[in-house]
Amino acid sequence: PAAAPAQPAAPAPTYTTDSQPMKTVQDYSEVIPHGFTPTPPKLSAGTYQYYLPVEYSPEIAVRQWESWSRQVARQVTERPRLLYRPAMVSQVFARFDHRASGTMQDYTFAFVVPNLPSVPYLSWGDYQSSPFDPHSLDTNPYSTGSFYAEVPEYLSVAAGWRDLQANMVDWIYQNMSMQVLYNPILKLYSGLGEDQRDYVSRLQAMARQGRDQELDQVAQRYNKRLDTIEDRYRRKTHRAEAERDELKARKREEMLVGAESLAQLARGSIGFALSRNLRQQRYAGQSEEYLKMHEADLSAIAQEYDAVQAEMEQALQAVNEKWGDMVRKTEQVTVSPQKKDISVVFFGLCWVPYWDAAVNGVPARMPASSSGLSYSQDPAVQGGYNVSMGYGQSY
Repeated sequence: PAAAPAQPAAPAPTYTTDSQPMKTVQDYSEVIPHGFTPTPPKLSAGTYQYYLPVEYSPEIAVRQWESWSRQVARQVTERPRLLYRPAMVSQVFARFDHRASGTMQDYTFAFVVPNLPSVPYLSWGDYQSSPFDPHSLDTNPYSTGSFYAEVPEYLSVAAGWRDLQANMVDWIYQNMSMQVLYNPILKLYSGLGEDQRDYVSRLQAMARQGRDQELDQVAQRYNKRLDTIEDRYRRKTHRAEAERDELKARKREEMLVGAESLAQLARGSIGFALSRNLRQQRYAGQSEEYLKMHEADLSAIAQEYDAVQAEMEQALQAVNEKWGDMVRKTEQVTVSPQKKDISVVFFGLCWVPYWDAAVNGVPARMPASSSGLSYSQDPAVQGGYNVSMGYGQSY
């Protein structure tokens, strides 16, 4: 079971030894201690009350007093009185429900208030504690002859406890929250309590899927353009090759016509020979011009292909950068519990025990429990209780 609600336990005592044995004196006093009553305060019927167990006998408490005060207890009250001072303990269950991610987390919040407040309002964050097992507390006092400190008047009625409890619930509602990660572009939330690395992995997987789809779309769009350019290049290449073949044929024919023209000139057919030779030269010149035009078109188509390919690479790079930026644009979203999801497990008084005695003729109030609540209620209790401090100082 968990430890009783407490601050860290007191350091283990180192006992002081002395050659003179401890002596006891008569009863400390029959007078009721200042600020205490021999009966518990009258509280409303619905008020829960718990008692820290008495762990130290009067003898052990005195030995610890010796260690803390660095004095030897030569005279001690024969029958020390058991005093109880009230603290407040509570434990609350809260459910954080995040519908956008479909996740929920349950938490238990505990509070230990060493000194009861004079008004039903607290800064509850100053009194948070680790959750504890309420079964570690007693439901009855250690002794029927105990004395009890006073309780603020407003807590003597049920309305005071309701107001204080409502103040605690409001504080939890307004101040306790969890954080989830959210990517507003991909509209992806992390789950409550999900490890950030797991969320980033899911986000990156989603981004990769979207990026790959867009990359495919961009590549398909540019591939169509490149295919069209390649088709034009092939057709133009075929025309250029045909023109080149035509030019070679005309060159050969021009050479043959030239040879025939020489023979006709020798026979005296000058006009016919010259006319045919000029025609062949003109045809060859036209084919050469067409070939140059086709070659220029091929060069322009090749440059257009390179430009579109470079444009495609830039477009693909832009897609990669865009999706990378999407992953980085992640923000935190605060998730708070709804009031209907805040349940008070228990809420009530916790009586903290002390032994009250005269040690060496000096009043001393010594913790009867190892709980740090004793020292939170009154730090001076370790070296003996200073009566002038009174009771009810705010923590």
